Amino acid sequence: MGEKTRWKKSIKSRIDFHLRGTSRARRDDDFQWNWYTRFPTAKFVDLRRFLKRHLRPIGGAWRRGPSREWFSENLDALRETRSLLADALSCSQFDDAILLRIAGYRRFYFGPEEFSDLFVVSQDVPFAAPGLPSTFLGSPLRDLALTSATTGQALRLIASEGMVQNHNRYRQYFARRGAVDFSPGHGDVVLDCGACVGDVGMLFASLIGDQGHVHMFDPIPVHIELCRLQVARNPALASRVTIVPQAVGERSNGVRLDTSDQTSREIKPNASASDDMPFTSIDDYVQRTGCRVTHIKMDIEGGEGGALAGAGETISSRRPILAISAYHRDDDLWTLRRQISAIFPAYRFHFGHHTPVQWESVLYAVVPRG
Repeated sequence: MGEKTRWKKSIKSRIDFHLRGTSRARRDDDFQWNWYTRFPTAKFVDLRRFLKRHLRPIGGAWRRGPSREWFSENLDALRETRSLLADALSCSQFDDAILLRIAGYRRFYFGPEEFSDLFVVSQDVPFAAPGLPSTFLGSPLRDLALTSATTGQALRLIASEGMVQNHNRYRQYFARRGAVDFSPGHGDVVLDCGACVGDVGMLFASLIGDQGHVHMFDPIPVHIELCRLQVARNPALASRVTIVPQAVGERSNGVRLDTSDQTSREIKPNASASDDMPFTSIDDYVQRTGCRVTHIKMDIEGGEGGALAGAGETISSRRPILAISAYHRDDDLWTLRRQISAIFPAYRFHFGHHTPVQWESVLYAVVPRG
């Protein structure tokens, strides 16, 4: 029996095992379950999985989304990506991410990667500011005082409830695979594509020192206001951050951000792209500003493929470390990897999944030095 056949048999056996299991409520303290189970998307995912499970025995057709059939249909593409992952933990988390998507968080336990703190919280109180939202997708915003355990840098942070705890336990964007550390470090320059409220970008800023820089990209006016407030509350980090009121995409469109519409004051991390949003390609931005780039982080709600297409020159010439979200589309697990390989074939790939639910899979890519 070949390796591919053994892997296929193993994953299918594990899928069947977990699907036969009992659906159960989650009460473990690895995640903000009270928030997640109130969130409409969680209810939709649970309902879709229930219907798929019960329509199939009576001849119903429900093929949308990851399933046992989806795994079989895309076996070669999934196996192709897995075979290129450069370390055992990446392979293990890749397999587990497939199982989690198919079986669901009520039947499959995906545990934390680490237990030590990267960021130590010394104060945690509710956030409130005139004219700004106090919740993030229904979860309370918190006003945090914390310190980077790596650099000792203190900062104040506006973040959703549990966000820092999740980074500490699951290491999203701060993963290490063997000798490879994907966290930005001293002197690094990060393009934070999909900055949202600026929380992750400010954590990056706490790690890079005065010689580094973070460029935060986001096209939503209230997100930009919160990013600016994050910087204003951290004057020691202000020189390390540039806020760019644009989305990143395949090409620039010349549209300017309209800040006159104050009707929506809701944080929208899952906002879909639209023609009236201001867009820049990464290549245009780097050429225009002349900025040095060592890291690119992307979490842009399914727009990652277009943004990578607009970053080809930057990626091939600067060869930055890449941390690209790979969970918005069912084929992200292989199409984004193929796209990066086509831009610069020397990239080596790693993988991380960073929550106990279906969100936050990240494809990491690095060009070996030397």
